[in-house]
Amino acid sequence: MAWAFLFISLSSYLNLSMEIGAFLAGLGLASVPYSRELQERVRPLTDLFMAIFFVNFGIGITGGSLNTYFFEAVVASVVLMAAKFVIFFLTIDRFKFTPETSFRASVNMGQISEFGLILMSLAITRGYVEQEVSGFISMVAILTMGSSAYLMRDKDYLEQKVQPVLDFFKSEEKQDVDVERLEDHVVVIGYEENTKRLCRKLSENHQVLVVDDDPTNTEELAESDYEYIYGDFKHGEIREGANLQKAKYIISFSKEKQVSKAVLDNSNRETVTIVRADNFEDASELYDIGADYVIMENILAGNRISEYLELYLEDREVFLDEAEAELDYIRDEEK
Repeated sequence: MAWAFLFISLSSYLNLSMEIGAFLAGLGLASVPYSRELQERVRPLTDLFMAIFFVNFGIGITGGSLNTYFFEAVVASVVLMAAKFVIFFLTIDRFKFTPETSFRASVNMGQISEFGLILMSLAITRGYVEQEVSGFISMVAILTMGSSAYLMRDKDYLEQKVQPVLDFFKSEEKQDVDVERLEDHVVVIGYEENTKRLCRKLSENHQVLVVDDDPTNTEELAESDYEYIYGDFKHGEIREGANLQKAKYIISFSKEKQVSKAVLDNSNRETVTIVRADNFEDASELYDIGADYVIMENILAGNRISEYLELYLEDREVFLDEAEAELDYIRDEEK
């Protein structure tokens, strides 16, 4: 918020609008590793102010203004959606994408955007157009957005119907860009001392993605060979970025029960899930939900101590060697 107001104040000093200042502040924050988390944290404010804007915009529109240009709005909507489809289809096709991709992308771009309403509101405020025109634009928005919702929902069916037409645009040189996405990877949630050794071991055979919200680890993770997302795993954007459905293993060291449940709710059935619990009740519940293994530190520590005591009674020298090895590891980690 301080960063945003800094740029807003600067833009005001330079006789620019505060919207420009806020936009520049957003550009400045886009490059930091915390950008995903920031998007999630400001999302409630974004939704609130968007809702207030559209309520304010709707208050100025009367039923009469909507009906005044109804026929014109219908004609404009049909022409607009058809023209946008043709323009986008031919443009995407020119970049040598497959006809199916060109079709799907063009269907998704049929409606006018909310930004059109914002521009119209600004034009009315400045006196460039009459208030009645807002009814025309609003009706176009209602018609195009409503129609596009059904077109996007049924685009697979529509694609099958127009497949003979799409076949005319096919050629061997047209192909889609192979977007690299994480697949068969390991997602590790929480980066702490007992996680680092695990990540190093896993990275020998798998691609490791670390999700962590501790800012003190940012620099270390940015310089590591791991994929890295800064943010709270409870946020939907963070989980989507981790591509949990394609992960081979998901290992969570978070103590939050909500995080463990989010792992199990969003993972594939074939994915091996390991989560953490602080008590037997939570552990039992997580196993019932579908966890493959639940980490309980008190049980692991107790078993480890029991093993050490048995080892001490059987062979004191081996016990001392084990203790010395762990001491060496601790000192290496301190460095």
